[in-house]
Amino acid sequence: MDFIIRRLFLHRPLSAPEQPGASSPDGTTALYRCTSGVKPKELEPPDSAHLQIAGPADRIPPGIYLFLQGTAGPAADAPDPVNKNPSLYLRAARELWLEALWQEAEFEGRDLFLRFLREGNVLVFQLLRPLKHGAD
Repeated sequence: MDFIIRRLFLHRPLSAPEQPGASSPDGTTALYRCTSGVKPKELEPPDSAHLQIAGPADRIPPGIYLFLQGTAGPAADAPDPVNKNPSLYLRAARELWLEALWQEAEFEGRDLFLRFLREGNVLVFQLLRPLKHGAD
């Protein structure tokens, strides 16, 4: 596994920035709602089914999530971060799915959130997928 995956108990929403190129108060530089085309109990879905970008999102609501974080390269090279490294984000979504299988955790719906922020000069991405209530 390339990523460390954790359960995240999000107590407050994370918000998208109000202006493109800016950061929100919580550090978010871009936020996208995504979907998974993987069906429940599907054992060998195509890699492309794990993540489809649906469009910008306003916020990530509080809840319980399966969460991972990775680096997507230099922050200066990312005016449109969602198109910077799509194969990396697909691989990350697949890793989340595999971890859920391993933990026998159930996702809440098909939505995922792809969040970007800067840590120094590095573009960081986070992938969050909601778990069903009672999955703690």
